[in-house]
Amino acid sequence: MWIILIIVLLCIKKTRKLGIVAGITFVVTLIVGEVILKNVIDRVRPFITYNLDVIVKKPTSFSFPSGSTALSFAVFTAFLFNKNKCSIGIGIFAVIIAFSRIYLGLHYFSDVMGGMVLGIVLAYLVDRVVKKHLPLDKEFSTKKS
Repeated sequence: MWIILIIVLLCIKKTRKLGIVAGITFVVTLIVGEVILKNVIDRVRPFITYNLDVIVKKPTSFSFPSGSTALSFAVFTAFLFNKNKCSIGIGIFAVIIAFSRIYLGLHYFSDVMGGMVLGIVLAYLVDRVVKKHLPLDKEFSTKKS
């Protein structure tokens, strides 16, 4: 869902800057959370530890941090830092996603909190780096000089 939102943002000239920041934030969070941290920390999911039945497809990756939560809060933070009017709605949706991860038995509370912190911190860092090093304030133009 976040990928579709980012693609839509990139296609609309008015939201392209936000799309770039959200897209870079999404990719960085995906790499740091899903590829690096989950495999280094190697935490077993609660449905395995407690032999729980789950109503969704069982993820095969490790538990910490919650990738869904990290990505949701990364995109939310990108919206927030870029003062987008949809920030509150995206934030509410991110909280619902975070809660669902615990409710469904896919993550521990600490996995979700770790995902929130990871998403927010990485979004902050990406926002600062992108705004410092890319001229996003200038109009994207294909006009010839």
